[in-house]
Amino acid sequence: MKITLNNREYDLDGPVTLAEFVEGRGLPSEGIAVAVNDTIVPRGNWQTRRLADGDRLIIIKAVCGG
Repeated sequence: MKITLNNREYDLDGPVTLAEFVEGRGLPSEGIAVAVNDTIVPRGNWQTRRLADGDRLIIIKAVCGG
């Protein structure tokens, strides 16, 4: 199964949830937003949102400053 994260392709062994994918990449669980196929996925849905072959993910990290 192939997905794209921020324009980089990943091969996954099988179906995973968005939460499993984020955790497996060592990404922080706080301070980021994730869109799957151009739709933001609320953090409360990460545990149940299964990724499918061909999904396109964008992860955006919040920053502070001014």
